[in-house]
Amino acid sequence: MLEENIVPHFRQRSLRLCVGLAGLITLPAIADHAALGLGGSTGSPIHTESALTLPSGRWSVGWRSEYVNQGRFGDQRLEDTELHSTDALWSNTLIVAYGVSDDLTLALRLPYVQRYDVREAEHHQDAGGDIGHAKHGDPTGADQGGEILDLGDPDGLGDATLFGEYRFFRSADARTHLALLAGIKAPTGETGRRGGGERLETEMQPGSGSWDSLLGFAATHLRGALAWDASLLYSFVNPGAQGTDLGDVFSYNLAASYRLGGARPPSPYELDRRHNWDLVMELNGEWRDREAIHGKRQGDTGGNLVYLSPGVRYLHHSGWSLALSLGVPLIQDLNGSQVEPDYRLVSAIHVAF
Repeated sequence: MLEENIVPHFRQRSLRLCVGLAGLITLPAIADHAALGLGGSTGSPIHTESALTLPSGRWSVGWRSEYVNQGRFGDQRLEDTELHSTDALWSNTLIVAYGVSDDLTLALRLPYVQRYDVREAEHHQDAGGDIGHAKHGDPTGADQGGEILDLGDPDGLGDATLFGEYRFFRSADARTHLALLAGIKAPTGETGRRGGGERLETEMQPGSGSWDSLLGFAATHLRGALAWDASLLYSFVNPGAQGTDLGDVFSYNLAASYRLGGARPPSPYELDRRHNWDLVMELNGEWRDREAIHGKRQGDTGGNLVYLSPGVRYLHHSGWSLALSLGVPLIQDLNGSQVEPDYRLVSAIHVAF
C-alpha cells in the first residue's frame, strides 16, 4: 500500500498492504469515502449484494478490508484553494449476521476507518466558520494562501449499521431469488479527531454524527456454473456533526460469478465439493450527492464513480469463504476538483455456522 515517495514511506505502505491481505486470510469527496454496501455474505459476490439469505438458525461472521489508493494533490494545487488531499482510505469492517428464518437475515456491521496523509492549505474554511483551518486574522474568510498543513492519518471507529434482508421471492427450482434490503446507520463513530491543532471537518472524521436510513433491492439468478447478481442500495443521509450533511448515496451493482469445475448447487451453504473456486466480474457504481455545511452546498464534493472489479472467491464446504477483488475506475464524473482513485483493493473472509 503505497504511501509517500521515497523508500521509508514505500516500506510503510507495503506493510499496510500485507496487513490488508491478511484480512483476506483471517473498500469522498466521493473517492475518500468507503463504498456504500452491507458487506455481502458467503453467498454474495464481493461487492454486489446477493438475494440469497442465511438459512434459519445459522450465523455468519465476516471481516472485510477495503483500501482505496488515490491520486494526491501537490502543494501547488492546494494553495489558494479550499481543497484537501488524501493519499488513501482504509476501512476494515466486522460483519455479524443471523438467519431469523430461511427468508429473513438480520446483520450488524461495524467499521474501523483510517485516512492517510490528509493535507490542506492553512486558509481552508467552511461556510460555518468554525470548521477547518482558516486564518483567524482574516474576518472575511478570504483566501490568503498559506502553508500546507499536514493533518495526519485520522482513524477511529466508524458508524455502525443494523440492517435486514427479506427474500420475498424464490422460484420453485431455487434458482431465482429477489430480496428487499433495509437498514439504519447510527452515529457511533468518532467525530472529534483533530489535525493541525483544529478539529477536522466531518468528511475527514471516521464517523458522521448522523442517523441515516438505507433501502435497497437485490436479485440473484443461478444457471449452471454461472451466478448473476444485481443490487441497488440508497442511503438517505441526514445532517450530523458540525452541521454537516455528507450527502445521499446511491449504489448500483451488477456481478457475474463463474464456478470452476461445473454447475453450482442452489445454496452456497450446501456445497457438493470440498473446494470451490469462483471467478467474479463486477460493475460497481456509486453516486454521491454534494455535501452541505450549515445548509450551504459544497462544490468540490459528490459525483459519480464506476469501478470494473475482477475478483476471485474460494468457498470451503464447511462454510467459510475468502475473496479478493481489484477495482479499476471506469468512470470518474466527480463534481469540481477532487482527488481521484487510482484503484480499490478489497479482501474478505466469511464463516457461516
